[in-house]
Amino acid sequence: MESPNKLTDHDSAATSEIQREVFALHCNKPTDGRLINFHELEQHAGQTFRWSEPVSMVRVALAAGDYRVEIDTGCLRGAEVDFRFQLHWNDHLISLTTITTRNGKVQFDVEKSMCNARQEQRLSISCRPLNGENGRRLLGMPVCSIHVFEVRSETAAQTISINSRPRKPSHPTKRTRSWFGASNLEPTIPIWQVRMPEVTTSTVEAKERAETPSCDRAVVAPCEINSRHGTGLLIKYLIKDFREVATVNSISCYNDDRISSRIHHYLPRQSMSRAEIYDQVFSWFCSSPPKEAYVVPHFESDLLIALALNDLFKTKICLHVMDDNCLFSNAIQIDVAAEAIEKSSLVLAISPEMKQAYEQRFGKRVWLLPPIVPDHLIATDPIAPRLQSDQPKPTWISKVNSLIRKYSRIRSGESSSNETSRGILIGNIWDKNWLDRLRTTIRESGLKVDWYSNNPEAVWLKESLKDLADDGIFLHEPLWDQDLVDELRCRPFAIMPSSELNGMGERESIARLSLPCRIPFIIATAQLPMIVLGSDQTAASKFITRFGLGKTVGYNGQELCDAVKWIGQTENQVSIRRSAFEIAQSFAAESVEEWIWTSLEKGVAVDNRFEHLFPAKPGEFSRFFDPEPPKNIDWSFRDIWQLLNRIKTQGFTPEVIVDVGASTGVWSWTAATIYPAAKFVLVDPMMSRYDQQSRDYYQRSLKSFELVEAALSDKCGETEILVTNDFYGSSLLKVGEKTPKAEATKVNVLTLDELARLKNLTGRTLLKVDVRNAEHLVLNGGLEFIRDNVDAVILELTLEREHPQAKTYREMLDFMDQLGFDVVDEMEGWRDPVTGRLEQKNSVFLRRELIAARKAA
Repeated sequence: MESPNKLTDHDSAATSEIQREVFALHCNKPTDGRLINFHELEQHAGQTFRWSEPVSMVRVALAAGDYRVEIDTGCLRGAEVDFRFQLHWNDHLISLTTITTRNGKVQFDVEKSMCNARQEQRLSISCRPLNGENGRRLLGMPVCSIHVFEVRSETAAQTISINSRPRKPSHPTKRTRSWFGASNLEPTIPIWQVRMPEVTTSTVEAKERAETPSCDRAVVAPCEINSRHGTGLLIKYLIKDFREVATVNSISCYNDDRISSRIHHYLPRQSMSRAEIYDQVFSWFCSSPPKEAYVVPHFESDLLIALALNDLFKTKICLHVMDDNCLFSNAIQIDVAAEAIEKSSLVLAISPEMKQAYEQRFGKRVWLLPPIVPDHLIATDPIAPRLQSDQPKPTWISKVNSLIRKYSRIRSGESSSNETSRGILIGNIWDKNWLDRLRTTIRESGLKVDWYSNNPEAVWLKESLKDLADDGIFLHEPLWDQDLVDELRCRPFAIMPSSELNGMGERESIARLSLPCRIPFIIATAQLPMIVLGSDQTAASKFITRFGLGKTVGYNGQELCDAVKWIGQTENQVSIRRSAFEIAQSFAAESVEEWIWTSLEKGVAVDNRFEHLFPAKPGEFSRFFDPEPPKNIDWSFRDIWQLLNRIKTQGFTPEVIVDVGASTGVWSWTAATIYPAAKFVLVDPMMSRYDQQSRDYYQRSLKSFELVEAALSDKCGETEILVTNDFYGSSLLKVGEKTPKAEATKVNVLTLDELARLKNLTGRTLLKVDVRNAEHLVLNGGLEFIRDNVDAVILELTLEREHPQAKTYREMLDFMDQLGFDVVDEMEGWRDPVTGRLEQKNSVFLRRELIAARKAA
């Protein structure tokens, strides 16, 4: 049997160039996401193959490099493959003179410079089609398999083999002849045998897929969603009903112990390549892809699943980053994370520290969604400190639970000291270094701590229960829901081990940015003071400090004892519990799921419920992100839309918008998406000469508008305007070589004051002026109207003087200052198309009294 890592006999002369086979695709699977625009699997003469369509593509999972590519057609369209076709490797056309064909195989070389930087290349095949089944199918190239071999760089461009016949273009003297116009030889497979396949395994599987329950929503998580880890608990709190949800996990950590969902999938292997993951996701969802997906990434494979859903099915992705594995860890490649964040419609972060770090690194708006807590468990009243002397009267349920816990302690060899004087630790400890330091600290302090672990049987801790008890840590079976809340409310304090951020722990990236789910749970349900062990730069410590909920100390027995004494003081207990009560309802889970899906649909958080909870501190770095404009906004007006939206968010809503230099009305159309209720007045001397279809499109969407075909200046009458070929550079002032093809045309001229009287314009007004160096003339002709009505002005200003009568940017700033306006915002305008030098920019001016009133408010 021939080795798959070697070429066929006729290539033996070139084997010295080949290092190894690095990619192989055999057309023997019912579905294969790597094959785009291929017909179904079929067989002929013992060969399994697929027909390509006239234009098809193959996804090849390879890094950039020098390769030899071999396509085996099985001689199904002739041993010499002598029919019209073209090949592209990514965007590079493969020259016909470098392609060799023999024994039904097509071979060519590609160089590293022809490859994409990412781990996927694309082979495109274009063919003169066969007309199969009287037009029912158009058939291109039959493909049995595709192999790619690594080639030494110094020989990558050499001829493949002296025994192979270089392919020559058909009719070389008729280069302009239609590509599909040439005749072609009959294929080996008779055309009457080319037919739609019978009902085969692939069609049966397709039918089964069609009968698979459909889900409009998917949840992607690193492992099973259950209560044995914080991420699983939080997802369960967020997603109330999984009966109509598809769930996907990269790995199984808990022997398939998970919530019951409508559909569930695991990756066969976490180490699958990107192409393999795309193939797998396609096979899962090709019949009924989800429209939306909530993704909690921990592994790179989680992000690749999300990218596959988005790339293959245009699924909207909500990415909720709970653990960092790419900024302070290299578990996830930064380019994969960047691509996933860019393609996500909504990005959420579990803590303000995570939000800030990801916004700064990836340059995209990230919204806060901290851990939330089930509503029915949140304390609705302040909880007074419960000391040993004033315990509530026990109920029969609490008595039974107390006896069970007491029996558990006796079995573990624990003393029977009163639990109300002991600290409590809940959840998991994810770093052995943290556990080792905790044991030492508790032993040094002489304190006792009860640990209710979510997953005690895992004991990845690799420690016996007796050893922990010797240190003063008593491990118990987990408590859930109200039982856990009742236990928490009996305790004087809770302990949260974290990282010292000293480079000694494996989980520093998580400790630095992740807010543990158990902290809001403890605070909201039991109002329990917290002691964080580790660095005060962890997300856990910053949360406690921000809201005044406890202390952060190092892993030191004496420091821990001092913190426990401080927390035990009545005034500190009362203060901490009051602070906890004030923020508890902010973490309520009610309506958060709806908030996620609605925000995902809009691509922006529908409210700032969590942003207001974690405002930026004085001096803390924070970045402003403009919201994404609607998809129908022209790309060149996206900045304008964002500029107008910023004005609106600062509290200015005009009743009238005067658009001077309106052209087709596209600026007013853009402004109307921000201010739909405003009355628009569009002014332009060339209005009727702009394209009628464009004018109709933009103007018919305005609810209230008037058109004025005139120029505005400092006096009324008639004047000559210089009109450029595209109209957009037309101006009352000739600007030298900037308008070399301008023609002079006489136009009617009004002043802004006269226009206001004619149209009876009153009310809060936004004035936009874009008249190519004549903005000051427009303003001089409207001083009365500006004084009485205009609160905001947007001017396109030129940086340098282009005409003796024109004013520069600096001069216009002074002019607006004299009118009582201050500049409050700017955006880039026109750049020189050759050098990129900034020539004009749009400046926003607000009336000074309006700014003062806003600041006072």
